Amino acid sequence: MSFLDYVLSSFGIHEIKEEKKKTNFNLRKNHQEKQEIKQKLAIFYPKNLNEMIDVAKFLRGNGPSILNLSFLSPEDKKRSIDFVFGAAISSRANFSKLDDGVFIFAPPETQIINRTNDYD
Repeated sequence: MSFLDYVLSSFGIHEIKEEKKKTNFNLRKNHQEKQEIKQKLAIFYPKNLNEMIDVAKFLRGNGPSILNLSFLSPEDKKRSIDFVFGAAISSRANFSKLDDGVFIFAPPETQIINRTNDYD
């Protein structure tokens, strides 16, 4: 038994035909198909204020999200921040600033640990 066969058998893959051994992508794909997606992380790049409603809806559904406001004008950024922070507070979401105009939001049961002070 080769080392590769040993590793594959430990993952429950007993025999792989030669055409499936061409790349490791097939192994990763099979492994990912077996995993059930429990939660999604959304990344939003809104280009206008109307798209902020989608962010608020996602927060209300307790989904973690990253919000990048770099495509908005300074006036729209301020309004967007006020709107989405209000939505986050009403849904008890946790949030943290990652960069200028970039924020992360998480459900109440998810703690955000921002360790930027460690890198200064």
